[in-house]
Amino acid sequence: MKKYLLFIKRIMSFSLCGVLFILCCISKQTFSAEETAVSVSSVAETAGYQRIAGDNNLELYLNTETSDFYVKNLSDGYVWNSTAINSGEDPFAAGIYRTELNSLVSVVYYDEAGVQDYLNSYSSSVMDGNFKIETINNGFRVIYDMDDGILQLPVEVSIKEGSLIVKVLTSQMKAAEGYTIGSISVLPYFAVGKSTDEGYLFVPDGCGGLISFNDDKSGIAAYQKRVYGENITNEDTSLEALEDDTSVTLPVYGIRKNGSAMLCVIEEGASLASINANGAGNTTSYNQVYASYSLYDYMEYSISANSKTIFEEPDGSLCDLTERFYFLSGGEADYSGMARRLRESLIENGTLNEHRAQAAAYMTVWGGITVKRSFFGILTDRVIPLTSTDEIGKITDYAKQLGIESPVVRFMGWNAQELKGKAATDLKVSGAVENGKTSFEDLAASKDFTFVPTVETLLSYTKGNHIFSRFTTPALNLSKVAFTRKKVSPTTVLEYGKATYFLNAGHIEKHLSKISSAAEKRGFTYLGLSDAGRYLYEDFGKSTMKRYDMQDIVVNSLDSLAENTRLLFDNPNLYALKYADEVVNIPMRTGGHLLLDREVPFYQILLSGCMRYASTELNYENIDTALLKILETGSMPHYFMYYASESAVKNTEYSELCGGFYEKCLNNLAKIYPAVKEVFDRTEGSAIKSHSCLDEGVYMTLYENGTAVYVNYSAGDYALENGAAIPAGGYRTEVTAD
Repeated sequence: MKKYLLFIKRIMSFSLCGVLFILCCISKQTFSAEETAVSVSSVAETAGYQRIAGDNNLELYLNTETSDFYVKNLSDGYVWNSTAINSGEDPFAAGIYRTELNSLVSVVYYDEAGVQDYLNSYSSSVMDGNFKIETINNGFRVIYDMDDGILQLPVEVSIKEGSLIVKVLTSQMKAAEGYTIGSISVLPYFAVGKSTDEGYLFVPDGCGGLISFNDDKSGIAAYQKRVYGENITNEDTSLEALEDDTSVTLPVYGIRKNGSAMLCVIEEGASLASINANGAGNTTSYNQVYASYSLYDYMEYSISANSKTIFEEPDGSLCDLTERFYFLSGGEADYSGMARRLRESLIENGTLNEHRAQAAAYMTVWGGITVKRSFFGILTDRVIPLTSTDEIGKITDYAKQLGIESPVVRFMGWNAQELKGKAATDLKVSGAVENGKTSFEDLAASKDFTFVPTVETLLSYTKGNHIFSRFTTPALNLSKVAFTRKKVSPTTVLEYGKATYFLNAGHIEKHLSKISSAAEKRGFTYLGLSDAGRYLYEDFGKSTMKRYDMQDIVVNSLDSLAENTRLLFDNPNLYALKYADEVVNIPMRTGGHLLLDREVPFYQILLSGCMRYASTELNYENIDTALLKILETGSMPHYFMYYASESAVKNTEYSELCGGFYEKCLNNLAKIYPAVKEVFDRTEGSAIKSHSCLDEGVYMTLYENGTAVYVNYSAGDYALENGAAIPAGGYRTEVTAD
């Protein structure tokens, strides 16, 4: 009966939506975005807004009748509203979207029968007056009682250290018995802009992507990507999605609007978050970007003709969701300023350290691969050597002949356990790889190159021997079954190859401590990690291990490992950057979502001046275009290679390594490395100050030491204001007066 009444109530709220919004707009005296900040503030104050908190940078105003708020940036006078203004006049919004325009939070939940439904703070709480506002230090707390007790959700808003803090207290959230909260969207209409506004949205897709306000986005699907990669426990996640090199590794988003800008950094709950963006004309007249959070997992499975949905059992131990908003003005109010502000905050909290490095070429060298071979008619695993420890010296000698000095050699496929399909718990070298006069100790002691033995499978393995091993008990999905992933053929869309298991989250700390001990025992002072800085997943073993629990375990383990060992990471998530000496496979592009208008080097701006970073592997890239992209982003070039013939990897599960014969790769690397080194030496390893588009296909990257790097992807020469020309398909460096 209660559910029936709630349904009638929701229908009535939608049907009366137009009238209610007219009344609401009258009471709130809404205003247009084109009004000045001064008039906005005065109108808002007379309409019931009152100053709640402030400092030298910001002022926070609250409307106690609606729980709406706005923030005034004192640097430029710009006002940022918590919800959409003139929402009742939106020609595109209808139904639930119209009420969401006035909501600080919206919620997806499931009832006792597993039926999905929606709540939002406006239609489910504010319209009925079922909310309470309390004063807190430098801000306020609003407690929403949604749909007469289905959900009680506290939200705190405050000013702290020149920024706005929005905290959803999910640890204090109360849901009615039988209801499961699936996800929460926070401030979905705070960072918004109409097509009549000047500006763009920023999303951290790959290197970073922009969504322009004035381009027609109607009919284009909304953007959504999980922060820190997809959840492996989800049955829809493939190995390919897990290894996406344009995944969201930074828990941020931003907006530039009419000369002012705002950057959101997710400080708590990032591992539960997804970054969402939508274009104007789809569901509302706004371009919007915001974060949503998946709180509890669920899965569907079929038995014969019947299907069933099972839900994660809430245990009341959720982490809170905290977002910090920085407000930027003047020359800081763009994506470059957002990246610099993030860099500054990470330096302040010790995640990053200022450091000027020297240029270097990166070579991922493969030692061996494991393939299936027939032995008297029986398929068995066999290690195929690609590069022995002796042959590494031959590769680096050839590189030196070509003028590539002091390369970083990232050695893969050497660990004996990994080549047997096991998760690595020690650092023993396979006899198929270390079979000559040269030892790992010899390679590590070389003055001609930096040797980085890299462990690929700390958290995953393919051998199903977990029953007998205390360190490789597999993670379980929601139905308490060990979940596996296989590769999917892009042509047949069928799974193939070995099934990959993932390490039980409760064993990760002991597992990584063994790696730490092995590194100390063998005297490894430098170690590469492929998956430890990237993979996060939920584990439903004896006790549920959430993604943020696993993150804490990984961070603690890396903290211990980094005490005596330098670490190189493969496109790491933000939480691993604190322990990185350098990083590889930092994306120079986005994933190509149709909503994105332009890619920008946000990630590279962030890292510049703090650590050396290498590009994704360039083996299949056009050399000329790759050089320009390297110079534009300040990256170091990176190729994978091996000593053996390419025929060794053809028709195997490692066929993607075709094109890795070392002579061909080094010849290509030698064509671009001199230019990279020359430009990097001119920048002196300093941080990137700004990046901008001068014309279609023409970009400038300006460094803190005053060096400007221009690249021209277009088919025609481009003339600078000083008369200098950037040739078509070429580049130029100059020292600026800035």
